[in-house]
Amino acid sequence: MKIPSRPPRTALTYQPRYVKPLAVPGISCFRAWYSLDPKPAFASRLILDNPSHVLHLATRRRLALRDMETLWWNVTSNTLSEKKVVRSWCSRRLRVAFAEALEVKGFDREGRAWARQNGSTAACLRGSLELLGTEDIVTAKFTEVQEQAGSIVDAIVKICSQNTSSLPRNDNFRRRQSTFLTDDLSFR
Repeated sequence: MKIPSRPPRTALTYQPRYVKPLAVPGISCFRAWYSLDPKPAFASRLILDNPSHVLHLATRRRLALRDMETLWWNVTSNTLSEKKVVRSWCSRRLRVAFAEALEVKGFDREGRAWARQNGSTAACLRGSLELLGTEDIVTAKFTEVQEQAGSIVDAIVKICSQNTSSLPRNDNFRRRQSTFLTDDLSFR
């Protein structure tokens, strides 16, 4: 009896469950999902869901020490190509473009605002952002990728600068995050 194979995940069918699509016009090189709540990346969530995983305790410690008021972002290109070299090149390209876009807009890699020349500081970016490279990133010029990453940063700045009390937020992760430190993490 032949077991039916599972169809490969494509960029059209892949969507993280914990964040919502970030609709920004003119973005073709990648897809973006954003949430105001900081959530761990997909790989970290898999490790956290399995208490018998070798890296479970280390991942819990790492996430417990992470600042909840910063931007947690990650880049994946796992649905782009079968070749590892293409996927890693596209991921690196998108990661560098997004980091440069943050720097141009006056933020560090974690979304903290730098002091402006006039002495004022903008609000820090916070939440979770997942960027997924599409097939267009392979042929696009790097300047196009940088412009599109800048558009995403602008959209996140706009969301974070709004009155967050009117935006729906799920505080379940904050409650779970507090348990990272209260659980017994010592080795016996």
